[in-house]
Amino acid sequence: MASETNYPYKETDEKCKFKKESKHVAEIKGYEKVPSNSENDFLKAVANQPVSVYVDAGDYVFQFYSGGIFTGKCGTDTDHVVLLLVMVYHLIILSIG
Repeated sequence: MASETNYPYKETDEKCKFKKESKHVAEIKGYEKVPSNSENDFLKAVANQPVSVYVDAGDYVFQFYSGGIFTGKCGTDTDHVVLLLVMVYHLIILSIG
């Protein structure tokens, strides 16, 4: 995985120009698939490592999201991938409930 300094983001449609031998800041050594709609499996996974999450970002509710906890309807037409590093919201709920 390249750093932003070595491979800055550019909003363009083009092929990836990252060279495997280039300097990198992280290395992916394995992965585990988490079953869909299984909150317990998801919480176990995110407690141990970052998790890639597919989201449906096509709905206007998601497109105009501006901050805080997203409470909109979850769509099923996934078109974006985001990296979830920490689940603070669930940790707070579990610690007070």
